[in-house]
Amino acid sequence: MTKRFSGRNAIWLASAAAVMPVAAMAIHAAPAQANYAHRFTPPSEPMVLTRTLRRELPGGAEIKAQRSYEIRFVAERDNYRIDGRLIDVQIETPPVLRALAAIERNRPDTGMFPIHTDQHGILKFGNKPLPGASHRQASTVSRQQVGSLPLQVNDAGVAKTFVSQFENKTGYTAWPADLFIPSPGARSEVKEMPMPDGALGKVSILIDARANGASGLLESFARTVTTDLGGNTSTTEEIWTLASAS
Repeated sequence: MTKRFSGRNAIWLASAAAVMPVAAMAIHAAPAQANYAHRFTPPSEPMVLTRTLRRELPGGAEIKAQRSYEIRFVAERDNYRIDGRLIDVQIETPPVLRALAAIERNRPDTGMFPIHTDQHGILKFGNKPLPGASHRQASTVSRQQVGSLPLQVNDAGVAKTFVSQFENKTGYTAWPADLFIPSPGARSEVKEMPMPDGALGKVSILIDARANGASGLLESFARTVTTDLGGNTSTTEEIWTLASAS
């Protein structure tokens, strides 16, 4: 039996659909100090970087998107270039989001690589890639889906705002600057976020990182964002892991 959503739940479902291709979050905690206890000496062999996103939806459902890349670190003067290619995609969503799930499953991530780090392994962010065809297609599907929901005028306006925010993004979210050489341990941060009605919501960010004891290189990096917007609470979790390709 297909589950029916109330107007309020439909808003959050629509918002999750609208931002899923851009990783469902644009809020990030300030990076910790680089792990200078270890000299950044990335491996010469290929590695597999896996990024898993989980986002709660109303009614207990969730979105899960996992993308794995084979990457190589290439030394360049005083920094490193990271070349990579997408090797696996796994997307799990409720049936109502199957159209957007298909777009995300087939998104090639062209323009993601190469990325660069400084000599300490800290990511260097330059110009962001321009929105691709999959981003524009996801935007169209999101707008159509919001338009088909039986929302009241005010609720529909909020949902369309989420779609507009998605359209203004490039399809990529910034990765943590210290992703590949994280300071081990947990840290947290709480921020206030303005809501469309003028009220303030609360966003709690928890980061828990693990690094190889010998090299200081990333083993796992988890970033959990919990939003409380007027009593509507949701959680989004991103987890990065790095392992040998062999």
